[in-house]
Amino acid sequence: MRTLLPLLASAALALVALLQASPAAAQLYALSYDRSTGSTTLAAINPADGSLTDLGTGAVACCEVAMSANAFDPFAQVLYAFGPSSSDPSISVLYRFDALSGAGALVGSLSLPGRIVGAAFEQSTQRLLALRQVSATQLDVVAVDTATATAAVVNPGAA
Repeated sequence: MRTLLPLLASAALALVALLQASPAAAQLYALSYDRSTGSTTLAAINPADGSLTDLGTGAVACCEVAMSANAFDPFAQVLYAFGPSSSDPSISVLYRFDALSGAGALVGSLSLPGRIVGAAFEQSTQRLLALRQVSATQLDVVAVDTATATAAVVNPGAA
């Protein structure tokens, strides 16, 4: 088990998502990047003392730059994380991390160009929504297929 502060002090990345469930069942999660192994793991955070417990092997060669947005699907118990592609930072990629096993995997590159700057899992429709930066002055909302990373514009926003 690791503690959160030493993990952050070692320049690891910690992105936190709160499981959207009843307060008694709420769980904090973190994605932590280990520069020495090049992997990102999903960890559970103990809110009482800040300690982290790795939940599994995570994803190798993932997320060195940083995940720009993440969202939790409470039905599938999956944390979805968006970040820049390692080969082309102008392309966003989608990763999924299983909260039960801790396994992480690349879903794929988004089918639309642009940087994802926010994400939410819409529980009423059970879909993944993302806020996409199209240009320096334009944002839009896209629905993202969690199996293929195919994105479709839901609200084109305004310039």
